[in-house]
Amino acid sequence: MKIHVLTCFFRRREITKIYLEGIKRLSKYFDIDYTFVSSEPEDTALLQELGYITHVFENHPLSDKWQFGLNKALEKKWDYLLIMGSDDLLSNEGLELLLDNSYSNKGFGDIMFYNSPTKEWAYMKYDKARLIGAGRLISREAIENTMFRSTIHFKIDQSVAGVGYKNYSDISVPTSTAEYLKNINFGKIVGNEKRVIWNKGLTKSLDHSSEMSLSLAGYPPYKVESDKIHLIDIKGEVVVTQWQNLLKVSTLTDFDMWFLSDKEKDMIRDLPIPPP
Repeated sequence: MKIHVLTCFFRRREITKIYLEGIKRLSKYFDIDYTFVSSEPEDTALLQELGYITHVFENHPLSDKWQFGLNKALEKKWDYLLIMGSDDLLSNEGLELLLDNSYSNKGFGDIMFYNSPTKEWAYMKYDKARLIGAGRLISREAIENTMFRSTIHFKIDQSVAGVGYKNYSDISVPTSTAEYLKNINFGKIVGNEKRVIWNKGLTKSLDHSSEMSLSLAGYPPYKVESDKIHLIDIKGEVVVTQWQNLLKVSTLTDFDMWFLSDKEKDMIRDLPIPPP
């Protein structure tokens, strides 16, 4: 099973090195290749220095950057696309769990965050069907049928074609994607225009955008359940929004890094504390 990793890089040189070490770990056990997109000269120089081929694209809007990377990835042969941020780490066992079912759009609902300036950990879990953005595994069939499908969905009360939908905030209670779609009156038309996974021009809500695109094409998210946490997101200068409101905050322990190699653990412990 060929897995293709898609990652867009941001200027976090030391964290990028840890991410690449995680990719090396996965590559020892899985058939993996990748498409890396960078926007900053520092990212490009580091990746090329370490022997990785990169594609350069402007940093904003972010949705265009990810779609650019996906278009490049589709030029290669693979079975599944693995979405990873340049500060994300995924366990080997987690990738095995993702591959061990027939769903086309799957991932996990919980993640650990590491705040390197404070050496703290925090935990987040979605209680509905939504997936964490990092570590989503999407079949090539789902990607291609979403981008090249002939049916275009649109809201009945809109005159323009294309995918139109309400924001989550328009619905009074938190909802999963499947429940959310039931609240919208959709029509459809037929056409052959190439579409995108991430709506153009977005700088935030990218996970929501891609989730909706795939769901409208018939590939709703499937959450893989586990008694372990298989994802880590490392934060450097930019701390997780509302850090103290996350479900768990703790000091650094090896338990929080259970699936990492010794080298990855050492690199995380040695992350420099950025100046205030």
